[in-house]
Amino acid sequence: MVSGPIDEGTPDFVRQRAKLTLLLAQKRVDVDLVAYLYQKGWRLDQIPTWCLLGRQFGLVVPNWHLRLVLILLLMNSAKKCLAISALNQRLERYFHPNYQKDCRQVALVNLYQELEKVGGIKVIDGQIIVKKLPSFVSE
Repeated sequence: MVSGPIDEGTPDFVRQRAKLTLLLAQKRVDVDLVAYLYQKGWRLDQIPTWCLLGRQFGLVVPNWHLRLVLILLLMNSAKKCLAISALNQRLERYFHPNYQKDCRQVALVNLYQELEKVGGIKVIDGQIIVKKLPSFVSE
């Protein structure tokens, strides 16, 4: 878990961004997601570094994909306050169907706590208040 600032220049993050570029070249990334990022002026290798930190088990997508979708959902919310239950509903489809529901819920709570620790959100009474989400990196 992240508890402080993230050094985006570490070799591990550089390597992970290079892998994302390779996945893109191999056409092993959701085309709609890539198109959406391009539409917003971003590239896949510019996703927030926080997205590269995941180690969640039981997903049908890579960890970075789940984390990126969370960031995008929070960015696109018209409201700055979202019900956790509604957000969980949107994110549960990224977990393997055989992964137990209570384990999915725990995983999502942990995900929100990680994002809260880096100052992106505040969780209060079943609500997520968007503060300052991790930003996309520039070139």
